Order: sequence, then C-alpha cells, then structure tokens
Amino acid sequence: MTAATNLANLETRKASICTELAAMAATKAGGLPNSSGAIGKNVDHVGYRLSLLAELKELNAAINELEDIVDYETYGDYEGTVRGVT
Repeated sequence: MTAATNLANLETRKASICTELAAMAATKAGGLPNSSGAIGKNVDHVGYRLSLLAELKELNAAINELEDIVDYETYGDYEGTVRGVT
C-alpha cells in the first residue's frame, strides 16, 4: 500500500471513532457508568470510551506523520525542507 492509501484508511478510521464518540449519550454504550450484573456480566463503559480516545490520539499522531510523507511523495523536497529538517 502507498502512504496515500494508508493515510486515507487512517482518516476513515478516525472519522468512525469521532462518529462513535459523538453518538455516546447517557443511554448508550460508552456514555453509561460501569455496571456489574450477574457473574460475568460486567460492562466497562468508561474503559470503552477511554480506549476510543486513546486510539484517536494514536491515529492523529500517525496521520500527522503520514501527511508529511505523502506531501514529500507528491511535491518532493520543497525548499530543501523535509519534516522540518533544513
């Protein structure tokens, strides 16, 4: 896969996570408090929300890095600068 394809895939996943986070409400998974029920019926809503936020942070970092690579592949070494190195 090319860097541009990888970038598009990461941006698609980011959009999905943002949609999921935006849809969380007090009555939906991730928006509820953690709950314990019968044996083996524990639901970690807070952990789910935190895992989405952590993934979003990782995606943002990967997207930023890939954007530099795609720019370089597309436009070349503009003004002698690549990823902030002169």
